[in-house]
Amino acid sequence: MDKDDTFELLFKGRKAWNTWAEERLREKEKLQAKGDSTAYWKTEAAADFSGISNRKLDCSQFMFPADAKFAGARIEGGSNFSGATFMGRTDFTSATFQEGASFRNCKFHGDIAFKGAEFFNQPSDFSGSEVTGDANFERTRFEAHADFQQAKFGGSVEFNQAKFLQRVSFDNARFRDDAAFTSAEFSASASWFDARFNRAAYFADTTFLGPVRFDAAKFKGAAGFTQAKFLDNASFRKAKFSSPVDFVGATFQKAFHQLANFENVEFIQDVDFERARFGGLAKFRGSHFHRAANFKAISAESSFDMAGAQFHNNVPNLVQAHFPEAPRLDHMRVPTVPELRRASLPVGTYATARYRALKRLAIQGHDHDRELQFFADELRSQQGGWTVRSWFISLYGWFSDFGRSISRPAFWWVGATVLFAAAYFVRHLMIGHSGCVAGNGNPIPSAIYVALRKAFVLPGFGSDQKLSLAYACLYGKTSISEDGRPLALVPDSIAFFGIAQTLTSAVLIFLFLLAVRNHFRIK
Repeated sequence: MDKDDTFELLFKGRKAWNTWAEERLREKEKLQAKGDSTAYWKTEAAADFSGISNRKLDCSQFMFPADAKFAGARIEGGSNFSGATFMGRTDFTSATFQEGASFRNCKFHGDIAFKGAEFFNQPSDFSGSEVTGDANFERTRFEAHADFQQAKFGGSVEFNQAKFLQRVSFDNARFRDDAAFTSAEFSASASWFDARFNRAAYFADTTFLGPVRFDAAKFKGAAGFTQAKFLDNASFRKAKFSSPVDFVGATFQKAFHQLANFENVEFIQDVDFERARFGGLAKFRGSHFHRAANFKAISAESSFDMAGAQFHNNVPNLVQAHFPEAPRLDHMRVPTVPELRRASLPVGTYATARYRALKRLAIQGHDHDRELQFFADELRSQQGGWTVRSWFISLYGWFSDFGRSISRPAFWWVGATVLFAAAYFVRHLMIGHSGCVAGNGNPIPSAIYVALRKAFVLPGFGSDQKLSLAYACLYGKTSISEDGRPLALVPDSIAFFGIAQTLTSAVLIFLFLLAVRNHFRIK
């Protein structure tokens, strides 16, 4: 229909309009059944309101059988399209709604275009609407409250450079294809509570001047918040990101009691916060990071809470991260090097730097246990190949758990003492004596005494005369005398055993004392 026929039919009311629309749809079915072209039908069934200027427009529960054209329309009063059905493409490009508009529970079976449209004074209601095709709201301006709650978008959605001057809600909305809000501006609160993004979600360079809420939102596709600006509270609590998410260069501006809340968020794939700036409190408490987590060179100007955060398959990258006060790391779980290797995940110099950065933060926060843990993994990550350094690191781990175990060097010390006592006694048996070779003692206690004297490295432990008698009992005396007294015979092999035991005991005692110092935080 042309514009005159369209207006004439519109003024007859909903019943007359829908009767006409149903007739047009039956005609289309007949044409399709015959295999005839519907090109002419589309022209006759289209509704053309483009460029109209009207005080009020009530099309509630109207049926539009083909394309509906409202491009450039200017509606001075309220516009009501609630419950309407649009079977073709719907075009509101550059339309102006002076008193808002209601598209509540509308069904759009084709593409819709509100590019450059403006909504003034009264709320704009798209709640419960369903769009089968693509939706274009690029550079649209909403000066009053905008409501998209429970809206369903089957095609791609574009809100690029759109401006929302009052609060806007996309709570429980469903985006089945890409959703783009690039460079959009939200001047008041904005909410996507429990929203679902089945494909990519783009919020790059978007500005949020008011509070923003993505609590319980689900992102199945990639999510991009690159260079986004959050100037008030931003909450992603219990959100789930199933694909990579990007917050590179994002700014969470410092404001009174401002909070960036990522509590209990689940990141299934990589997450990147490199160079992000947190001006207020930032919370990642209880969040799960299943893949790479990059916090490189972030700047946190206030409290940063990662208590209870779980990093499952990678070491978080906090290299060059800046914190004026130590972040909370208590109960945070970071995979150890053995866990990474068991999972066949790469461990290299990058891991060393990351563990070192975590150790620095633990030192800054006086978290002694975490400091020792990250130090141990920093050393483990440097193991590789048959190098001397790798062997020393392995020995340090075996004998003292990298300075964290008191019992381990003590057990090794006791075991070494018993082993050397057995060696001293076996060497005695090789002489062919069951009892003492010289003197009236017993060779078994004598061997134990010799081993204990060598085990306690400190001078003055025990009597030199007693040690000489023990050697004499085990190996006999020489014919050479000193001050008229014969000297105990010490075979060369036993002398070398003694040197080896003294060195071994010295190392184990040092590791024991180091563990005691670390355990009791002795300076």
